Amino acid sequence: TLLPQVQSPLLVLWGEKDPWTPIARGRTFTRYAPQAKFVALPGLGHCPHDEDPTLVNRVVLEWLDGLALER
Repeated sequence: TLLPQVQSPLLVLWGEKDPWTPIARGRTFTRYAPQAKFVALPGLGHCPHDEDPTLVNRVVLEWLDGLALER
């Protein structure tokens, strides 16, 4: 995997109800990229950005705001 080479902050969003890719698989991203923030999205499936764009946008914006505060 190339994830250990990534230096930038990462946000991993995963629908808890994803029927194709188990949430446990998504959680493994943080093993390879410790700077990654993993967020499980309750009630959402494989395409959370389509299923609840308002929630996804809020999570992304809060994450970006947090990055700005770290600078």
